[in-house]
Amino acid sequence: MIRRLLAAALLFLGAAIANVGILAWWFDREVTDPERVREMAAAVLRSPEIREELAPMLLEQATADLQLSEADVTALTDVVESTLLDPAYITNYADTLEDIYRSIFETGEPAGIGFETDELEQGLLDKLAVVDPRLAEAVANIDLPATIDFDIDSLPDLAALEDGLGTGWRIALWAGGALLVAGIVVHPRSAVALRRIGILFLAFAGLQALAVWLITEWAAPNLPLGDFDALTAATAGIVLASLTAQAIVQAVAAGIVASVAHLAIWVPRLVAPFRAVTATMGG
Repeated sequence: MIRRLLAAALLFLGAAIANVGILAWWFDREVTDPERVREMAAAVLRSPEIREELAPMLLEQATADLQLSEADVTALTDVVESTLLDPAYITNYADTLEDIYRSIFETGEPAGIGFETDELEQGLLDKLAVVDPRLAEAVANIDLPATIDFDIDSLPDLAALEDGLGTGWRIALWAGGALLVAGIVVHPRSAVALRRIGILFLAFAGLQALAVWLITEWAAPNLPLGDFDALTAATAGIVLASLTAQAIVQAVAAGIVASVAHLAIWVPRLVAPFRAVTATMGG
């Protein structure tokens, strides 16, 4: 009885710590890595909500000296949103988003992040000349700044978290694995211990799926990120999709382990009567 209780405690602690390590590894790979952010930039910028958010911010600084009518502002906003889909600007946007993430997870110091205007200006003028030549001429006469800056003081400082994350998830995986092995060794029946490990990891995968739902539906929409609300929502959707995929892979693997262990427990019991009959007949 004591062995079973000790084994159960070791297995639960090992599975919990290992899952913390898995989540920390995912976070380190998907969230804090600026290079991964670059890969998400194109998908984020194709989001209509992002373009609707960025276009007014860009126009506010770029056309501050112009006296534009409401119709002109509407036409210009539509053209800016279309221009944001140009490959050259998507690259520019990816660079800017990478800078934002480096400010959050590496430098630890909020900074002014700016969009370079060269690609945006040329694409904007080309498209605007087709839609409204008069407005295109007016915009061409303004002197755009080299960069359009955005204040990101409201973004969190997570540099300290990122510094310890790589070491943390490795320690958690090793410690969790060691406890799981100890639990299997202590348990009087290793197949039962393996089945329990599968069930535990399956349960933790379910908790991850629940966490994704809570973050998507409740946490992300209520973060105080000011001008970056749409950016946060779009980026969170892409990032959390990978967490959902990770949870699904973990659930499938855990289900296989639990099923195989369950078969290892019950198959001998099922075939035992036939062995007894065979042994009796042979005798």
